[in-house]
Amino acid sequence: MSSNRVFRIDATSGAIRTLTIPGPDLLGPHTLVRGSDGLWVGPFFPGHVARLDPKAESWKLWSLAPADGHPIGLHDLSFDTNHDLTTDRHGRVWFSDIANNAVGWLDPHTGASGTYPIPTVPGRKGGEQVYGLAMSPDRTHVWYCQLGIGSFGSFNTETLKFETQVSLPSPTSGPRRISMSDDGVLYLALYGQVSSPPTTHERRR
Repeated sequence: MSSNRVFRIDATSGAIRTLTIPGPDLLGPHTLVRGSDGLWVGPFFPGHVARLDPKAESWKLWSLAPADGHPIGLHDLSFDTNHDLTTDRHGRVWFSDIANNAVGWLDPHTGASGTYPIPTVPGRKGGEQVYGLAMSPDRTHVWYCQLGIGSFGSFNTETLKFETQVSLPSPTSGPRRISMSDDGVLYLALYGQVSSPPTTHERRR
């Protein structure tokens, strides 16, 4: 993350190659997700998404539109049950914006992008940081989790509205990374305190 480099390791021979994301900016590559068209790279800053063609070893970069003037801090990209990059039914890639506590999207074909700020969770305002992101098998919802307030929820990619919101008993519960199974069961990695069942709220907006 302190450079623009990713490393290719041959698991058979142990050989290592260094591949550098082009450009003058320090991108800080953070998340790697395999896609049908290459390796997708989510850098923290300064608001870009990159894709590597492993055969040609060539790159394509997209710039993400700032959120109310603030740069995007991309954390996770939308993936399926195999952790392969997946899009919604309109071909948009979704991401978690940890810098602005929002979920965002990118249309790789047009380059257009945007974000949706996550609504405030009652009684847990302050310190929210959206982290993990996963897409449902039917590609109509992205699920996200928020560090700092012990919350997770869903966003409908068809209606473009936030829906389910779940609060864990303690704001220090996590969650962190999340993943979804083929049958639509969401799994969350918790790293803090959990002592009783969470509470669930439906957002009507």
